[in-house]
Parts: sequence; structure tokens; C-alpha cells
Amino acid sequence: MSSGNLIYHQEQHQLELNGIILRSGERIEIHVMGNWISGQLHKDSGGWYLITSDQMGIRLRSGLLARFAEVPSSLRLQAEGHSHCPKLPRGEEQKWILVVEDDEAHASMLDLLFKQETSHSVCYTSDGQTAWKFLQHFKPDLLVLDYMLPKVSGLVLYDRIRAEKALHNIPVLMISAALPSDEIKQRGIIGLQKPFEIDAFLHAIEVLIASA
Repeated sequence: MSSGNLIYHQEQHQLELNGIILRSGERIEIHVMGNWISGQLHKDSGGWYLITSDQMGIRLRSGLLARFAEVPSSLRLQAEGHSHCPKLPRGEEQKWILVVEDDEAHASMLDLLFKQETSHSVCYTSDGQTAWKFLQHFKPDLLVLDYMLPKVSGLVLYDRIRAEKALHNIPVLMISAALPSDEIKQRGIIGLQKPFEIDAFLHAIEVLIASA
């Protein structure tokens, strides 16, 4: 299970874990005195705290080692040339999404979001070359694309997709901690800067899928 350090943004009163802004009610685990303690996130005017199963409240601060309470066993990010994908939906109503993200911790967070907040099927791969091979066989309803990828950057992959007649109309959401604002503006790409709000991410997903 992937873990990372909590970051508290005092000015915005926000708590971040591995590039995702957490919400009140989210379930996470924190590492304290050699043990993982699970609970539900809450916040008040004084800051953020974790409510455990026995109703104990633990105040949270930046730097605490934390992870989401459960990571789906179905997620397996493999080495180059492999990807994870559930059985592709056959119904017309169900949509599916290809996520290209080389940070396993962030991919795990996204997997939880999709499973908990949407009905979409999601496939994952960790590099642009594998994604390109994947796209030769399957056309997703949406591509969630990290900008900073090994070997082939997100922009290079995007340009290649747009140049391919069979793929050029796939909606793309680009995510990165360092978005190339000029380049994505020139291409008309919708982008989200890490860390991003969960609601903003989910809204962008639904808008882009609806526009396909």
C-alpha cells in the first residue's frame, strides 16, 4: 500500500496526501509509534483530526506518514510494456478511462476516487509508450494524462494522439505538479495542477466525458 507525508496548507485550511487534497469524511491511516491507526478525517477551526473506531480524536499535522485506508487489490502497476485494465465494458452507457500515471502512489489515489465516486471502468499504465500501444487496440472515452512521464512526455503522447485520425477526438485531462501552461493553452488541453481538489477533478472528468 502506498504512503506519503501529510501536508497542511494553513492559508487554505487544506490537507494534502500524495498530491490529492483530502476531504472531511475521507478514511485514511496514520503511522504513529510504529503502528498504523485508521480513522475518518474531520476538521474544525483549529485544524484537522482523525476520529478512530473507538472515537478517539488525533490531531494531524504536516509531516505525518499516512495512507488511504484501503487500496484496491485489483490495482497493479507493472513495468514497461504492461498495464492494468479490468474487463472492458460492453454496454453503451458505461464509459471507460485510460489513466497514464507513473507515480504509483498517485495512481492508487486516483483508483480509489474512481471506484468510490464514479461508475466508470478505469485502466492504468505507467508510461507513454505502453499507453500508445494500448490505444492501437482500444479507444477510451477519456484519457487522464500525467505530463511528467518517463521516455515519452505527456505532451508528446498528446500530439501523437491528435495526429492519429482514429484517436484525435479522445478527450484529454492533463494533470501535473508542473503543468506547461503555455503549451497546454496553445493545444486547448484541460489541465489540473497537483495538488487538486477532488471535486474539481471529478467535475472535469464528467464534463470531458459528456463532451465526447
